[in-house]
Amino acid sequence: MPTAFNDLQKAFSQRNECSGIYRVAKYELGSDRPKTKLDSNSLDLAIKNCEISEPSSSRNNRGFYNLFDANRTQYSNSSKVPGPKMTVQVIPIYASDTERPKNSPEEDYGRYTDVLSTWAKYSSDGESAIEIRYPDSYIEFSNKVSSYNIDHENRHDSPEHMKFVKDLVQNVDSKINFSGANLIIVVVPPGTPLKNFQQGSLKDFVTQEGSIRHGSTMYPFTLTGLETVKFSVFLSPFWWIHELYHSGYGLDDHYGDTKKDVNTEYGLGHWTLMTPHGGDLSAWEKWILGFITDSQVHCVNPNQTTTRWIVPSSVKSKEKKLVVIPISQTKGIVLESIRAAGLYYKISKESEGLLPYVVDLEIVGHGLGMKLILPTNRNPNQPPFFLSQAPLREGESVISNGFKITVVESGNFGDVVRVEKVG
Repeated sequence: MPTAFNDLQKAFSQRNECSGIYRVAKYELGSDRPKTKLDSNSLDLAIKNCEISEPSSSRNNRGFYNLFDANRTQYSNSSKVPGPKMTVQVIPIYASDTERPKNSPEEDYGRYTDVLSTWAKYSSDGESAIEIRYPDSYIEFSNKVSSYNIDHENRHDSPEHMKFVKDLVQNVDSKINFSGANLIIVVVPPGTPLKNFQQGSLKDFVTQEGSIRHGSTMYPFTLTGLETVKFSVFLSPFWWIHELYHSGYGLDDHYGDTKKDVNTEYGLGHWTLMTPHGGDLSAWEKWILGFITDSQVHCVNPNQTTTRWIVPSSVKSKEKKLVVIPISQTKGIVLESIRAAGLYYKISKESEGLLPYVVDLEIVGHGLGMKLILPTNRNPNQPPFFLSQAPLREGESVISNGFKITVVESGNFGDVVRVEKVG
């Protein structure tokens, strides 16, 4: 792991807390390729058939926008941050109730934005343009930062968060050129008491150069007093990315009803970036956000048996990464290949395989709408995390919504899957 996070890992370990995810692991496909005879990509449906769409009545961002009105579509398309094309403006401030600056802001927080930038670039299989901008020094803020009660559990439109944004812009607008920025990160010097400046979502920074819609405060890099705040785990760089997806594009959590019970709404268990255990962003969401291109999606005909190959979803590659089986305009089955790569670098061999899930966007509610299709021969509570054994291994099958999904061949190259209609 990056040495810049050694002390943080030690601080978490001393509290017997999960130390988190600190880097992006590169992965090589190697030269081996599937031996199974594959069906031609020419049999695929037009890609629009697999753009499972968010219902017009939904307030979530779990699917495509084909059913939205033009204004909401435009807003959502312009809000894809963090994404493969983003300019992040860091606003570093200090106040009477923060530590005094000792280093440049980038010396203090480059360790975090390096992970964000590296992940976004590595995740992008199409065009990417990532820029992280820092002022040379911290900017003095006129009020106590603690007076705004910024908190993770307060919405961006809480009066105190909105007042902070207004006062912040008033303090820094003349000192920062915000041209082109589409995501804001606000930090204070390391050593500031954690309770004084917590993580919170922010919106609508109206600057001289225009409005920036999305932003977030982040905890200071302070390794003492972890017990004084509820969400000290957010000091991990993984959680920076997770929380920026709540504050930015507006992704929901995916862990279902939180009961960790396979007999209720378990969602994606603790798989993917948007769950408590963590990992990489789902390939489905990478497609929506533009990290994965249309040409990397097998949009299969649900009425034909077909055999397809996909590479691991966390590998930088131009090969196919998704199989989508459309069921209706708002429902489909998604298949992606999982290996210990990207932000999934800590998973075990037992957790590698084909991850199948249903995207059913008529189901609304926090943590709902994406749900794993589980194998029947596993212990759902086997460590290290809830449903960690969900991926299918070579030779295994599941049946869901009238389709049988079988892993025909597996390897370093990913997974070969056969899809057939049953019943």
